[in-house]
Amino acid sequence: MTGARVHLRVVSLLALGVGLSYAERAGASAFNVKPTQVYLSTKAPSALFNVRNESAETLRFQLSVFVWDQTIKGEMRLAPTQDIVFFPSLLTLGPGEERKIRVGSTVPGGTVEKSYRIFVEELPPAVKAKEAGKGGPQIKVLMRMGVPIFFQPANPAAAGQIEAKTLRSDKLAFEVKNTGNVHFQVRQARVRGLGPSKESLFERTVPGWYVLAGGSRVFEVQAPRNICAKTKSLAFVVETEQATLQSELDTRTGICGP
Repeated sequence: MTGARVHLRVVSLLALGVGLSYAERAGASAFNVKPTQVYLSTKAPSALFNVRNESAETLRFQLSVFVWDQTIKGEMRLAPTQDIVFFPSLLTLGPGEERKIRVGSTVPGGTVEKSYRIFVEELPPAVKAKEAGKGGPQIKVLMRMGVPIFFQPANPAAAGQIEAKTLRSDKLAFEVKNTGNVHFQVRQARVRGLGPSKESLFERTVPGWYVLAGGSRVFEVQAPRNICAKTKSLAFVVETEQATLQSELDTRTGICGP
């Protein structure tokens, strides 16, 4: 996946506790951010990206930035940081209007890529007191878009491997480890169960995401129990933007769990 992940949260424009059955749903607004990834380096410690209002109404935004790390299951771990500065932190855009946001690093580069995320969060529209009572309660869907920022090392090198393959009952787990000094994106991870003559017995595919520098990601797939005893090997294929990683695990005794 390239690009920014969008998280939706629902905010009531009037008093909290109003039943949804009595609320009038307002249309979701729309905005986009380009580019969807920002790259910094020692030679280019600052960059620009655009926020564009594609809706028919005026939108307000606030920006915030975090150090970005991941759990082994791919979940984001965010922490406040002063490594990245940006301007502006608040902005208002009319319909069709766009604004450039400048971001820059306050720390030097290293031998391993540093990962951050800057979030562009839509704020509730300003509601005047005399307008608050008109039209009844409304629910508005607000968008929050996270843009990855990568501070690259002087000599970036992407590399990865598949390891730590385990079998647990009817689940197959395998680890994709980033052995390079920059991130890569897993487009998809695929597992095939092979029989005694290398015939394909089953195939499972799961979507991927980022694997950050120095990190790893564990993928799990369900294995069909009716042919687990016939499965004599497992072939793993992980497609990234840069390369295709492959590995095979001998399972002569089958993959049946307890």
